[in-house]
Formats: sequence, structure tokens, C-alpha cells
Amino acid sequence: MRQLIAITAALSPSLAAAHGAGLSGGTPEPWIVLAIFLTAVAYGTGLVRIWRRSGRGRGISVIQASSFWAGWLALIAVLSPPLERVASQSFSVHMLQHELLMLVVAPLLVAGRPLAVFAWALPRRLRLHVAPVLATRWLRVGWLCLTAPLVATLLQLVALWVWHAPRLFDAAVESRDIHALQHITFLATALCFWWATRATTPENSARSSPYLFVTMIGSGALGALLAFSGEPWYAAYGGSTSPYGWSPLEEQQVGGLLMWIPGGTVYMGAALWGLHRWLNAGTRPGRRTGFA
Repeated sequence: MRQLIAITAALSPSLAAAHGAGLSGGTPEPWIVLAIFLTAVAYGTGLVRIWRRSGRGRGISVIQASSFWAGWLALIAVLSPPLERVASQSFSVHMLQHELLMLVVAPLLVAGRPLAVFAWALPRRLRLHVAPVLATRWLRVGWLCLTAPLVATLLQLVALWVWHAPRLFDAAVESRDIHALQHITFLATALCFWWATRATTPENSARSSPYLFVTMIGSGALGALLAFSGEPWYAAYGGSTSPYGWSPLEEQQVGGLLMWIPGGTVYMGAALWGLHRWLNAGTRPGRRTGFA
């Protein structure tokens, strides 16, 4: 645990520098650095307590824990100073950041079962006091609503389309605070989506597949519009010089292709894997085929 805290503390200045050198410049955002740092400490603390009580790999498997840490490190990479600096000049790299947040960071964090681990990070007395609060009706209903597959799918698609409207996207490029809000929105809605579509059972895998296909179509349509547009959408990148020598329109087309093809491939692959898992489970002896 001490080693984990030391590593996280060492990475914190880089994260601060990343947001200080964000798309619109400005001063560092300590609250973002603190949130990422506390997330790592909370998960590490909870994981140690679970494994001390149940044994290493029990309760939370090694694969699940590794998934969380991979997602956490991917988040640091997305916010790293080199990527932020390039994104300030390249629309396609900015789009790459969004895709990594929604298609790499979010599903890996969800796969690590963070809520269960965070609960164990709390002292026992505090945990006993927090549990009744979290069990209140309005919190349970709100959580179930946000993580219902249909709601989570719509939230993520709405966030994706709204933030890529030219005025809002330009505002995010020009304002440090709006830029942070944009990334937080993408990550938060993606976390809800991947939580809602997580494959806890073969039947859940099959139920999630239609929402993954819908998301593939919705995000792919936006990517295609960007890729096939005959003129640049975003004035904020009109005067910037691409590090790759591309024109603003070419940057936009590459960014659209990133959303359309690699992004769509991830959603389609997850949907097909869910259907395969369900069909394979249905062919085993003693298993029923169907959603019931």
C-alpha cells in the first residue's frame, strides 16, 4: 500500500502539469489531481482489506484488480502533458482522448468492481453508518435509473452528440473549465454505460448486446458525418498548425474515422462477444436457452 501511495504521489505532478498545459492553458486543477490520487488510495486500501480477509484473488480477482489499475493508468496517460500538448494543436488527437476515455478507461475501471472495493476502504464504523444512507430509496432509485441500460445508452449518446456541436466543442477548446467538464461528462456517462452493460451472466450479456449495437450506430453516425464533411466544423482548430502537416479538414476527417471505425469495432466486438457467450451457455447440458 505504501508503494502504491508513493507511485501515485510521484505521478500527481505530471497530472497537474497536464491540466496546466490543457487545451486552453491556465493554472493546474488540483481537485482533478486530488480526485485521481484519492481514487487510487481508496481502491488500494479496500483491495488490501478484502484480500487480507478472504485471501488474495478472492472477493476481487487478480484480473479484476488488474483491470482497474490498467484503467487508472490509462486515465493518467489520457491526461498526460505530451498528449494534452498535441491535442491542443490536433483535433484528431483530441478525439483520440475522448475515445480512450469512453472505450478504454471506463470499461477497465468498471471491470475492477470499484464500488465494492471503495466500500471496504472505509473504516468499519464509518462503513456501518454509510450503508443505511446508501440504502435509502431515493439513492437506490437514482442509481438504478442512471445505470438502466436504456437510460445509460441515451445519456452517453446525448453527451457525445451535444459536446461535438461546434459551439460547445469550440468552447471546450478555449476554456479550461469547460474542457474539464467535457472530459468528466464523457467519462461519467461511459462509466454508467459500461456498468449497465457489464456481462455479469450470459443472459445479461445477451440483453446488453442491442444497446451496444445502438451505441455503435449512434457514435458511428457522428464519426461518419465528421469524416465525410466537406468543410471544417470547429473554428477553434482553424488557426492551429497540425503537428502532422494536415489541414483542419483532414484533422477532422481523421478524428471522425477514429470515432467511426475503431470506436465502432469495440462496441460491435463487445456485443458479438455477449451474444456468443449467451449462445454458448445455452448449449451446455442443464442450461436453458432464452432470456428468462
